[in-house]
Amino acid sequence: MTNLPEVAERTAWLKAQIAAAVATVISTGTGLNGGGAIDTGLTPTADLATQVQAEAGTDNASLMTPLRVAQAQGPPCKQQRH
Repeated sequence: MTNLPEVAERTAWLKAQIAAAVATVISTGTGLNGGGAIDTGLTPTADLATQVQAEAGTDNASLMTPLRVAQAQGPPCKQQRH
């Protein structure tokens, strides 16, 4: 094989690219937990609002599911026909 130096150079470059990708850090924001380096086996989780929190409307750090939004809004209004 006459191109051993090229193969070695490409292999080194590829190893560096893989190491950089694996070292990528995922940041979480408000309501999310579990950030960190990809190679640590991340399991992101979410802080979901309870029904009490949704109805109170005072928690600005928990995430709201569609169900919690509906619970916070209460029953839908019926339009009256005139």
